[in-house]
Amino acid sequence: MSCSHWLSRPLLTGLLRQVGQLNSERLTALQAAAAGRQQLDSLGAAKGQLELRIQDLEAELAEAHLKLSGAASAGAQSGESTAALQSELDEARVLLATSSADVAAANDRVTSTKQFQQMRALMHKKNEQIEELRQRLAMHEPEGPADGTIHK
Repeated sequence: MSCSHWLSRPLLTGLLRQVGQLNSERLTALQAAAAGRQQLDSLGAAKGQLELRIQDLEAELAEAHLKLSGAASAGAQSGESTAALQSELDEARVLLATSSADVAAANDRVTSTKQFQQMRALMHKKNEQIEELRQRLAMHEPEGPADGTIHK
């Protein structure tokens, strides 16, 4: 059967245009979501670097404590070195805590914004519309569009 019995060519062309437009809108929304996730990933990477730095500082501090306990004659200079390492370690811990809080706050901020919720709802709605249009198109032209392209 020809598709003219079921669906006129202008209507079919219109459906294909709508599917293309919905796919474009979905792609734009996905790109915006990816940009937000990328920002969260970069904050997570910074947090990981801070955790590594804290481990290094803790190792240095433990080494300094061993040297200090082994060499009582080192005196004030070792004490100052240990105090400096302890201070740097404390600062790194504070940075890690604030970085962790920043990551959590950024994630909460992004996911709780009205724009993000609207984008999520829009993506859900557009995906449903695309599925519906695909089903309608398949019902009227099961072998695919005349040009042979398949839009997914």
